[in-house]
Amino acid sequence: MLLMGDGDATRRNRTFLLREDLKVAGVGLADHAKLESVGVLTLVSMFAINLPEAVTVECQGDVSPAFQDVLDAIPSEQARDIATDALVKGKKVMLDYELTGVSITVTERDGSKHVSRLKWG
Repeated sequence: MLLMGDGDATRRNRTFLLREDLKVAGVGLADHAKLESVGVLTLVSMFAINLPEAVTVECQGDVSPAFQDVLDAIPSEQARDIATDALVKGKKVMLDYELTGVSITVTERDGSKHVSRLKWG
């Protein structure tokens, strides 16, 4: 119903709902003492898992399950792209994951290193 007619003549909600970068949706319903029931619709461009502890993984070539888990825990498409693009080019990538951030170290073929950091939480 929100997409069809939300009462907003400017169609802000419709424009938001039809964005191509929205890829994950969640719906929650619960009983409410005064309103009978309430609902929540969550729309996000990506989903990131939570890892229970800090971990450091390194990869060059095929991605291991442990490396993929850390990639899936990074809540940034840009940061994920830095790591995966480097792997595609045959570079070595180290992910130093903490509960509130990650450092991505890309080692070039000549041995030089580039570090990108992302903080969250």
